[in-house]
Amino acid sequence: MSTSKILQHYHLGRNPFTDRTAEKSNLTNDSYYIHSDLQGFEPNETTYLFFGKRGSGKTTIRMQLMAAYDKYNAESELGGRDKKPHFVVDLCRPGHVTSCLKSFQEYLGCGDESWDVRFSESWQSADLVDCILSYAATTLVEEVRKGPNSKRILDTLKSDDKVRKQFLLLAHLYANADYLTLSALRARLMPATSSLLLAATTAGGVLGAKRAESLMEPIHVVPHKTTDIIEGVLNTLFASVDTHETIRANYIGVSGHQKMDLLQNLLTTIGYSSLGVFGDCFDE
Repeated sequence: MSTSKILQHYHLGRNPFTDRTAEKSNLTNDSYYIHSDLQGFEPNETTYLFFGKRGSGKTTIRMQLMAAYDKYNAESELGGRDKKPHFVVDLCRPGHVTSCLKSFQEYLGCGDESWDVRFSESWQSADLVDCILSYAATTLVEEVRKGPNSKRILDTLKSDDKVRKQFLLLAHLYANADYLTLSALRARLMPATSSLLLAATTAGGVLGAKRAESLMEPIHVVPHKTTDIIEGVLNTLFASVDTHETIRANYIGVSGHQKMDLLQNLLTTIGYSSLGVFGDCFDE
């Protein structure tokens, strides 16, 4: 039987095995056959880990799971009674992890020739979680700035002081956002007098600057904002007796587990059902 007749027999317009990776495939996600209990998958709180050789179908499964999340979210409403969307962190999105790794390399101060060794010696799970926080913070800042759910999110943040502080801290410590974007965010979520307090960064003195630097110091995967900006935010949101340890423990988290729990709490308070994180090729 000729190749064309074989393809025709299986209702295929082309050979589906000419694409070496799922990302480069021209087939739609539902064209792949996956013999597993994930057929008919719906978003849930189960953690899935897939191992296999290159070409064994790991990325295909991940793409199908993400497609299920997209479908579910398209039918959901933020803060809805019956069906709330899941907040998806896509670490496979081109550029995000690369940007985090670039910042980490700059933190280490090493060149490309020693990068592999220094990375394996220094990278920790907390750094990967910080990549997740950066993605989430950046996405949320953009949603507040111009997203369809901006008003709903802002109203929720204004009604819950702890969540408002947590969001502002995440935005200033982790989001890939420029000065004007963060300035506009402060204008919408901080008191009317905050611009005056923020400008007077010397009010906190040396201790205020030290608190800001100490809060930023463990973060290695995003460029730090200037100390005076972070100092001004802290001076406005917290009392001088609140140490950077207290602020980090209550609003950001110390361990990776704590950070994920606090992020999940922020998202569910805003109106999401849960947090879903997708990644690929973590061994490369």
